Amino acid sequence: MKKISICLILLIKLYCNEAFCQTGELCSAEIKWEHFGTETVVDVKCDQFDAQFIKTKQSHVIKNFKTLAELNKLRSLKWFNKKTDYKTIDVRGKIIFHYSKSTIEYCFDQFGHFYKDGSLTNNRHLWSFITKFIPKKDQ
Repeated sequence: MKKISICLILLIKLYCNEAFCQTGELCSAEIKWEHFGTETVVDVKCDQFDAQFIKTKQSHVIKNFKTLAELNKLRSLKWFNKKTDYKTIDVRGKIIFHYSKSTIEYCFDQFGHFYKDGSLTNNRHLWSFITKFIPKKDQ
């Protein structure tokens, strides 16, 4: 009985480590953006961003360990506040976190609202961090 209990505990531990999709170590982050003053006929949705701005979007890849550590801290859920004022956003950029085991992507508009998985949030600390990498001429 004791052996079965130990095996069961080990199996649960192994299963839970993979089942909850742990992200692993942050390897790099990429910020993609379009000039914030760009006008479109309809709001650009998150999944349309890459196709809509295929020739004009710009990007910046972050690989510096210290910068990635700060960015990973800002991505934690405690910094995100739910937004109820808006239903959708007109996407002007994406920030993509490349972890060793997964990729997490947030879309953002020119006002600092973030969209991920049907949830619209605000993270002023992350927004401040992102705007450091976007040239003033594009803001």
